[in-house]
Amino acid sequence: MLESSRALKEMGAVIVAYHPDTTKLLGLIELVVPSVSYVYVMDNGGAAWLEGTIKERNWDRVFRVDMAGNQGISKALNRSFNLLAAKSVSWVVTFDQDSCPPPEMLQSLRAALSQFEKNNQLKVAAIGPTIVDVRGGVLVRHPFIIFSKYSATKIASSERSGPFKVGHLITSGCMISVEAWRQVKFDESLFIDLVDVDWCWRIINSGYCVLGAGQVEMPHEISETGISKRFGRSVNKYNPIRRYYFVRNSVYLIIKKKNTIAQTGYLFRGIASAIFSALLSDADTKSSLLAIFRGISDGFAGEMGGVSG
Repeated sequence: MLESSRALKEMGAVIVAYHPDTTKLLGLIELVVPSVSYVYVMDNGGAAWLEGTIKERNWDRVFRVDMAGNQGISKALNRSFNLLAAKSVSWVVTFDQDSCPPPEMLQSLRAALSQFEKNNQLKVAAIGPTIVDVRGGVLVRHPFIIFSKYSATKIASSERSGPFKVGHLITSGCMISVEAWRQVKFDESLFIDLVDVDWCWRIINSGYCVLGAGQVEMPHEISETGISKRFGRSVNKYNPIRRYYFVRNSVYLIIKKKNTIAQTGYLFRGIASAIFSALLSDADTKSSLLAIFRGISDGFAGEMGGVSG
């Protein structure tokens, strides 16, 4: 049985950074420091200045780790978990560099985990908040996904009164068990995109569950602009390199990993959505489409890891 949420005193936080906005990154650190034992900023590039700020502010529990160039999200997560495990940390909350968690979010996640454990004997690998987007003056709550063998169902946070089992979570705001991570590491070949989805699917296959805390909310910007509707379908906006990684990794997961029919369908729909969105939303449609076709080719060929250009 995993260590109970009552013993979450030793908790760490990880922020994966790549040329971060100074104000946003420092604001995130300020929000997180009071609630955890250690904060590790994994510097994939452009955050060397943080060393001076750590000294100026006497942040004795904040550490910058130089990744020696952009090593991707998955490698940064594995390295940070390894460092925190050595400090006997039992749970780690992970953030993107521009995450903006409410001050009470970590305590709320702990309470939701405790609530679930009181009524269940299941091993919990991770718990995460409802992701909300407030851009454009309209509050959008992103639903959780639940998989059966053959279908994927969207579940709004308002449909459940407490924490419940979900199909996967996004990295930002996710509280992860170090014990579960020891069983299943993040796949470093994916580099970025779908790292969190793949890990959740594999840890669930290993006998753990992943929870959505519907009543806990965190603002987070999933795409370059808010989700919009075109011809009755949702579209998002990304740059060509993000299109490449998403499609390449989707193809790789479809071909190389043992997913359910529902999960495979989810990935196929994601590829179709990427093409549809690139045509209608991206700033450089031609470059995005070329990146998507390259991603399809590399995914089939198993050309993984980080790429240039």
